[in-house]
Amino acid sequence: MDEAIARIEAALRRLGAHTEPPAGWERRVLAHTRARAPRRGWWTVPAFALAAAFAFAAPPSAPRELELAVVREVHGPAMRGGDLRGDSAHVGDHLRVTARGGAGPRQLWVYRNEVELVAVCPGSPACGAAGDAVTADLALAALGTYTIVALTSTTPLAPPGGSYDGDLAAAGMAGATIRTRQVDVR
Repeated sequence: MDEAIARIEAALRRLGAHTEPPAGWERRVLAHTRARAPRRGWWTVPAFALAAAFAFAAPPSAPRELELAVVREVHGPAMRGGDLRGDSAHVGDHLRVTARGGAGPRQLWVYRNEVELVAVCPGSPACGAAGDAVTADLALAALGTYTIVALTSTTPLAPPGGSYDGDLAAAGMAGATIRTRQVDVR
């Protein structure tokens, strides 16, 4: 039995002799797979330094000036719209008021006859906001003079109380930028 086992062991040793890798193969494989630091382009450090220099050297862009736009949509036989060139409209017309630009959040306050607060944006159902603009869509339901106030401020403003003069005085004391426009509704 020992003779049979010896023969089998000898056959097993010869079995893979012709498929053995060449001598020193392990050393060559390990030399090629040794961890190397990834080579980045020589230009990355100067490029990042140059980008940082431009970012810090460029003057900060100044905020756009506060703009107030009023567009009238006439309802009735004419059904025409356009920028409110004259300062008058009619009961039943609609105004689309937009405030954009300025430093800080924008607000719109709309008064009728300087005593009735018709809309406060944001907050009223007729208001909307997109990007740097606040809008109000107003149906002109009553006669009178509508005063539209666009405001922007980097400090929080007190909510308007309904008195045109008092509200504007408080906003001015808080450092707000203010633009106004009046529309007579006949």
